[in-house]
Amino acid sequence: MTKLRTTMHNLEDRFNRERNYPYIVFTEDEPTDEFKTLVSATANGNVIFAAVGKTPYFGYPKHISLEKAAEARVNLKDIVFGDSENFRFKARFIGGTMFTHPAMSDLDYYWHFEAGTQYPCNINYDVFEFMQTNKYKMSYNMFMFEFKQTIPSLHQSLKKFMYERPGDVILPSDPDSLWPAFVNGDDTLNNCHFWNNFQIGDARFFRGKEYQRYFEHIEREGGIFYERWADPIITTFGAVSLLRKQEVHYFDNICYKIPNVITFCPDDKRIFASASCRPHESFDQNKFSCLDKLK
Repeated sequence: MTKLRTTMHNLEDRFNRERNYPYIVFTEDEPTDEFKTLVSATANGNVIFAAVGKTPYFGYPKHISLEKAAEARVNLKDIVFGDSENFRFKARFIGGTMFTHPAMSDLDYYWHFEAGTQYPCNINYDVFEFMQTNKYKMSYNMFMFEFKQTIPSLHQSLKKFMYERPGDVILPSDPDSLWPAFVNGDDTLNNCHFWNNFQIGDARFFRGKEYQRYFEHIEREGGIFYERWADPIITTFGAVSLLRKQEVHYFDNICYKIPNVITFCPDDKRIFASASCRPHESFDQNKFSCLDKLK
């Protein structure tokens, strides 16, 4: 609760104080009255609470073998979150089922944020209006590598989806395709993906039939539980499969930070001069950034 309220205070100060956009707080269990009271007091606008721990949106799909899933967690115990069951539940939720939850049914756009994160710079324009005006469907400001041990069968699964749904997908041969930024010359994945701990997107696209068909394919393949397909991987390759490059936006003017872990700081003095970040700390200067592939 403390991390959540700290982040919401930060978002109110930096962006939302005069706009009063609502918050949706998804929790695994039903929050206490104290939790609801204190979190609601953090925002000027509405705060909606949705517990998902005992619903079809969170947990295992019916077709998943619990024994095989448990074996996968043992095999990946040396990878970050490789042995975590809850990580996989969250990956399934944030990667797909969240968008069809009733709490999001009337939203045109969403801003996905994580409790404990910070936005060190003022955001002096309406990001939702910006997305709408420019017809962007998805955004990012960090582009990074994933552990290849977590996605060994992903590429074949994506090719299978393209073969099964040729009318839905953007083929790699299309001049507006995002695929060239994600594959090597030998037609293997380069393991890059759009990180989505901060992400602003078009909720209509993600709950739409094309994306949900893609997500149903991802679920059937079982890679969330039998490997460790994380939600940034899922949403990234949904965009790569279904969107043209002009529909995805790089927010290079929004600061974002997970304290003591990772920072994105714009290389623009008009932005960072009054903020609590510096460009030399920014992840896009890090060897684990894939940003040069997009350029």
